[in-house]
Amino acid sequence: MADLQRLLDTAGIDPEAAPKLLAVAAEYLRRGEALPAKLATYLAVAFERVAKAERGEQVNALKEGLGLGVVTGAPRKPIHKGDVALAVVVHGDKEEETGLRSAIAEAYGVAKNTAKSRIQDARGELKEAHKHVGNIRVRPRDFEGK
Repeated sequence: MADLQRLLDTAGIDPEAAPKLLAVAAEYLRRGEALPAKLATYLAVAFERVAKAERGEQVNALKEGLGLGVVTGAPRKPIHKGDVALAVVVHGDKEEETGLRSAIAEAYGVAKNTAKSRIQDARGELKEAHKHVGNIRVRPRDFEGK
């Protein structure tokens, strides 16, 4: 599972990560098994990007959503997904997205379109995670003495 998380964290940065993730997903699908939640979210976010993309941009949306095609040009600058997700949760209402996009672009030295893409990815992952939050039960005693 740690390898899967590492691949998910580096998809779009490491050109070998996305093909490995697709191979892992293919193994699960061939066996008829459910995908791990994080891998399913990775694929769902990419598929949603394709669904929202304009005709003629769908292939690029899929490549970008999966983190494929990183070999051309300079390597993508790493932006930790947790940083973007936290920024979206704290500052990410739609009215403020332009400011958030600019702040992330400046903080990580990336283009605003890259920041926008990472914000969209984070929103998709947060939306998927929100579906599972109801399954988490915490008892006060779980935090006693810690």
